[in-house]
Amino acid sequence: MQAVAAPAAFRADATDLKFHEFFKLPIGPRGLEATEKLKLLAGERIRIVGYMIRQDPPASGYFVLSPLPASIGDEDDSLADDLPASVVFVHVGLHATQALPFRPGLLRITGMLSLGAHEEADGRVSSVRLQLDPELVRAMAAGEPP
Repeated sequence: MQAVAAPAAFRADATDLKFHEFFKLPIGPRGLEATEKLKLLAGERIRIVGYMIRQDPPASGYFVLSPLPASIGDEDDSLADDLPASVVFVHVGLHATQALPFRPGLLRITGMLSLGAHEEADGRVSSVRLQLDPELVRAMAAGEPP
């Protein structure tokens, strides 16, 4: 009998991270400061649950995961949005040129966490990013549940 690998979102080799664990509270005079847990998990495989932000137009190569359902867009106001500070820019591959279809509801995803200011292709600056596990990219691109 052949062993079947657990889906990536359920494997034990990822550490759970919650959005409220991103930044120290209360916000101090230096602004948002990463928690020790967030800093320690940089470069590690994490699992997080959140909502895919509806983007208009959809971004190619990444989507934004948020603790709350939201949408951003309209080319006129694309950089002036009301997203919470604790969002994750979820990258789907180095050479991805197509946007993943929007998925309503909560998503549980896994991937490698990276931190630090990074200008995204659309001009937004991300501070928390996740390189989505390849098997989840394939499943989401095919319209399957992650």
